[in-house]
Amino acid sequence: MERLDEKRIRAIEHQKVYHAKLKRAFAKKIEIKEFKIGDLFLKENINKTKLNEESKGKFKPNWLGPYVVVDAIGLGAYKLSTLDGKEEPKTFNAIHLKHFYA
Repeated sequence: MERLDEKRIRAIEHQKVYHAKLKRAFAKKIEIKEFKIGDLFLKENINKTKLNEESKGKFKPNWLGPYVVVDAIGLGAYKLSTLDGKEEPKTFNAIHLKHFYA
């Protein structure tokens, strides 16, 4: 019975080490994007695959914009507006945005 308990303890320790290695490996791939208020950027065209009358499927642009950051809400969420000052009704996550260099 004691040998079985020892094997279980070793298996649990091995599992903790394995999960720690996985966490470090995936954490290396994460790219944190931060935008400041007033930065120019492009917004990902999420509805690119939907077909509509104005433009069809693969011929739609991948990125829309440029937009201006109006407010940083937190945890990567941003409130946007066009260059004309018209605010977007939704907030957008930083993973769907990229810097625009004019």
